Amino acid sequence: MKIIYATLRGRDIYNGSSPEHLYVVIERFRDSWWTDEFKQLRELVVKWFRELYEINTGGHYSKLRESVLEHGFQNPIIVTAGQSLRRPAWQLPPYWPQSYLCEANGGSRLALAQELDMDIPCIINGDAPGEELHTLGDVRSKFTDKTYTLGIHAEHGVLSTPRYLSHLGEYSMGENQQAVRKTLDQLLERLDKW
Repeated sequence: MKIIYATLRGRDIYNGSSPEHLYVVIERFRDSWWTDEFKQLRELVVKWFRELYEINTGGHYSKLRESVLEHGFQNPIIVTAGQSLRRPAWQLPPYWPQSYLCEANGGSRLALAQELDMDIPCIINGDAPGEELHTLGDVRSKFTDKTYTLGIHAEHGVLSTPRYLSHLGEYSMGENQQAVRKTLDQLLERLDKW
C-alpha cells in the first residue's frame, strides 16, 4: 500500500471520525442510523458529544480553534483514499463519496478545516497524488509536535495514536472520550426507552 503526504481541502474529505460514527451510537440504531428519519438525531449526537467533550476537557474545541488560527495545523490527519480500510460498510452512510476518508484520528481538526474552509495536511493511505513516504521516519518527519505514537500496519496503512493533544497539554484523551461516550450512551438509552 502506498503512503502519501499531501495537503487536501477539508471539504474534500469525509469525516468518518465525526461523533455520529461512534460505535455506541451506530450499533444501537444499526439498521436505520443513516436514513433521513435519523438525520436530526445524528446532528444532536454530534452537538451533544462536542458540548460534553468541550466541558470534560476544559475546552478542547475552543483551544484547538485558537491554536489552528494562530499556528495552522501542526500535525497531519490520517486519511484513506477510496474504500475504508478500518470500518465495515454498515458503519458508513451509503452516500459517502468514497474519495478521501478520515477513519480514526483527526476528526476534530478535520471538522475545523471544513468549518473554516481550510486546507489540511494529510497522510494518505492508498493511491493519491502527492509525496510518497517510504519509511516510518518519513511519516514522522511530517509531524511538528511529536505527541503521536505512529506505526505502519500491512492492511490499514499508517496508524496514529495521540499521547496527548498539544493544544491542551498532557491529559488522558482516552479517559475523557470514554466518559463522554458513556454519558452519550446513557442519554441515548433514555431516548430509546422514552
